[in-house]
Amino acid sequence: AFGCATMPGAMDFKEAINISFLHVLVHNIIPFGLVSVARGGVPAELTTLDQVGLAIAVLAAILQHGAEAQRWLFKSDPKNKGKLHTSGLFGLAQFINHTGHILNDVSNSLVTGVSPFMLFQGFMVGRLLVKSVVPETQSHMQKKYGAPYAEYQRKTPSLFIPGIW
Repeated sequence: AFGCATMPGAMDFKEAINISFLHVLVHNIIPFGLVSVARGGVPAELTTLDQVGLAIAVLAAILQHGAEAQRWLFKSDPKNKGKLHTSGLFGLAQFINHTGHILNDVSNSLVTGVSPFMLFQGFMVGRLLVKSVVPETQSHMQKKYGAPYAEYQRKTPSLFIPGIW
């Protein structure tokens, strides 16, 4: 969501927060609410699977929205105008924000009792990110930043998981 602030037609911080909230609403709150209704209400006790799922949701939010907030803060500083952001969480993996998105889908699957729908939805989003969004973004960034982007790719070879993938 914060990434929207770095695109042409940049928005202010309040608009970025609103988009972030809408993302969490659509991607977390509504699915969890639907599952609660299907389960007959919120359970009195969280299962181990629920607890693991919620812990992953917290990590996912840090990776996704934290990375985007760092990028937004970098881009909003006038001295960084036109510069490539490569530090913070983006210094760990090139698409660490998408790692957060994928982990969010894993969390949703766990908290919903490994619902087939949530697994399918998570698989489709992950596939879209890996097969389409990442290559298109890399191509765009190479054209936009040239040598600095090539250097970033060399220094940060992991796409999603630092040191692994």
